[in-house]
Amino acid sequence: MSLGVRSIELPDPPVTKLLDDPDPEVQLALLEFLGQNVRNSFDAKGMLPGVDLAAKLNPFLRSRDDRVRRAAIHYARNVGGSANREALIEALLDPDETLRNVAFEALYLRLQADELQDLLLHHEATPAQRAIVLEHETRWRESEPGFSRVADPAALRDLLASDDPGRRRDALLLAGFTGDPALRPDIEASLGDADPGVRAAAEAWFGRESPGIRSAAPSGLPAVAGERSGDSSGGSSE
Repeated sequence: MSLGVRSIELPDPPVTKLLDDPDPEVQLALLEFLGQNVRNSFDAKGMLPGVDLAAKLNPFLRSRDDRVRRAAIHYARNVGGSANREALIEALLDPDETLRNVAFEALYLRLQADELQDLLLHHEATPAQRAIVLEHETRWRESEPGFSRVADPAALRDLLASDDPGRRRDALLLAGFTGDPALRPDIEASLGDADPGVRAAAEAWFGRESPGIRSAAPSGLPAVAGERSGDSSGGSSE
């Protein structure tokens, strides 16, 4: 592939050098090339050994060139990681709603479980962003019953039985992002909880009202039982 006056073929060393090139035109061409040839974290490990591609993406995600930043946010859905957390959270403030949603999807797909739970408990997700998560969660369950990137159902049930109403509210808020019908009996039981905040969160799960609750600190939920970060089914670059 030609990058202006440059030509690269994976896995030649020049690729790693081009990742540090500040020229927006080179960055755009490189992102296009990577999107076609390094489409997930497994490709990255095989074709760019020893390169932390997620970390290398941060300058692209914060580029002053809107074209580069937009392309990088889309690409981060496939190869991003925890290293991109802050840059992608910044993108949640972008004036472009579509780009905000892409950044949110990248965070959902690429963060580790504890980071994702913290995000979902503290970021006021829009209906469109919530729908993105619910769609992915439904697809995970169809391919592997019981799997969730948000939280393991057993962990949520344990938290729903906690003596701490804050942890019970956290569990209900996270359950709302999974949309797992298997949790329905547990959430129905929470409708009779002694804590009004817990009851409101349970009612919100059934779509009757918004709980208006956000945690003041991470919940410390156990990690999900599987790791799907880097799965190419999580989303494609645009």
